[in-house]
Amino acid sequence: MDWDNILDNKNSKLIFQILLGIILAILSFILFAKLVDTVFEKEKIFFDSTFTNYIYTYRNPVTTKIMIYLTNFGSYGVVILSLLFSILLALKKYYKLSFYFAFTVGSGFIANALLKLIIQRPRPTYLPLITETDFSFPSGHAMGSFIFFITVVYFFYHLTRKKFITIILLIFAILITFIIGLSRIYLGVHYPSDILGGIVAGFLWVVGIITANKIFTLLKLSKD
Repeated sequence: MDWDNILDNKNSKLIFQILLGIILAILSFILFAKLVDTVFEKEKIFFDSTFTNYIYTYRNPVTTKIMIYLTNFGSYGVVILSLLFSILLALKKYYKLSFYFAFTVGSGFIANALLKLIIQRPRPTYLPLITETDFSFPSGHAMGSFIFFITVVYFFYHLTRKKFITIILLIFAILITFIIGLSRIYLGVHYPSDILGGIVAGFLWVVGIITANKIFTLLKLSKD
């Protein structure tokens, strides 16, 4: 068997994935930086008030209860599911993947907290239904949920290679992140741009970690 050829093919695939990851990371970083720059220049981005006022028209007691449940799921639920998923991977003896998953999600929460402290965007003050005491941008619910769900989808594909189911899970991951973000706008504790910033930051974080891991893998293969 031509091991050199196999290794070359594997290296070529890794190099392509690394280059794609770098491009995606750069593009998402530029978008996030543009959002941050706009937030520093203006209190609100142009679509914040329009979209928020539109969402407020759907406020009623029943919807409010649903949105509070969704927003709690986006915080406590995601943390609990992250722990359970990491434990499940360890029980299946995927120890490296378990650590990789816990690191990706856990460091994402830390990164979000640091970004909030750096940017220090005040929370919306227009008719909030719940109280939040930290800063607003980027949304921790949107960023944390996106990182969790997208990483789960990535791991599922990595372990199963089932493309169709992965696509279905990816659509679900995007939808549930969007709905959780929507609940934060509805409850009056985030601007729409906070949600967008959280999703972009989450995407950048996941892509950055995956790309870094592939770079380490390529370096390891090159040394062997």
